[in-house]
Amino acid sequence: MMLRWLAALLCMLMVLPGLTAAQDDPATDPDTPVSQPADDGDSAQQEQRATVGAPALPLASIPLQENMRFTVRPTILGLIPPDSAEDYGEGLIRVSQRQGRQLTLHYEIKEEIEKERGGAETFELQEAPAEMRTEFLTRFRRGDAVVEDFSSGRRIASPLFWEDGDFRARDYGLLWVEYGLLAELKENGSTAWDLNCTTSADSERAGELSNLMDSRRRAQGLDDGAVPSLELLEAEGRYIVPVNGEMSQLAAVHARDSFGVAEYWFLDDPDNPLLLKMSFIAAPDASPTQEGILRQLLAGVGFAVTSINY
Repeated sequence: MMLRWLAALLCMLMVLPGLTAAQDDPATDPDTPVSQPADDGDSAQQEQRATVGAPALPLASIPLQENMRFTVRPTILGLIPPDSAEDYGEGLIRVSQRQGRQLTLHYEIKEEIEKERGGAETFELQEAPAEMRTEFLTRFRRGDAVVEDFSSGRRIASPLFWEDGDFRARDYGLLWVEYGLLAELKENGSTAWDLNCTTSADSERAGELSNLMDSRRRAQGLDDGAVPSLELLEAEGRYIVPVNGEMSQLAAVHARDSFGVAEYWFLDDPDNPLLLKMSFIAAPDASPTQEGILRQLLAGVGFAVTSINY
């Protein structure tokens, strides 16, 4: 995780308290003109002219095919940090092969880490012991992920937790869900969901996530045996993103899990039900004294698809 951009974005939020997440709302896109306030007598006429004159973004369809590629960037509180020369945290993902429902993805994620001066030990950013002298290095997490069946399973794995090197998603779709799950969600308002969003249920990060899930379950007043579900927030949402270089709209389903861990935006396409955005929900008890990934999850980190090409 890139704590440097987290700090920069938090400063920006304090300066701009009215700023809100704009990825799923075309009216708040930074490239959309905003009309200036008018006198009371002219306000209705000004608003009508602005609405009629604003060009509608095309509703795009994204084929799930070889060489489809997309960029993901980390978020905090649902917001994408400002562009920077380093672009730490940015990930490039490409469908390098498709055979039926099996996908092979190549990914590269750029991040900044710390290395002990004069030594070989490395640490995640700002995770080194306070007394240790360190230097900053650039690292790429890269590999090939084989998704055995992109339309299976009821969970995803966030790119925030992908490890360096190759791996296989055997019983779930990695960044895709079975479309029947979305159809059930839209029809019934909820559907069964697995909150593990790591690539391995046995990893240290999976254990930290499990602790987070338990604390959120208790905060919701749910029993120990409660099973999480995905709850519908918006069935006909819109997600704004450049497609082949042109700003476009995607039909999206917006949901939130019943434990209050995260919100999700899925591409509403039976042939390509891709997870477009995932945002962990910030907690009032977030503290800089907490360690590891938990500190950043409680601060409301996430990821968003910021461009798509095919």
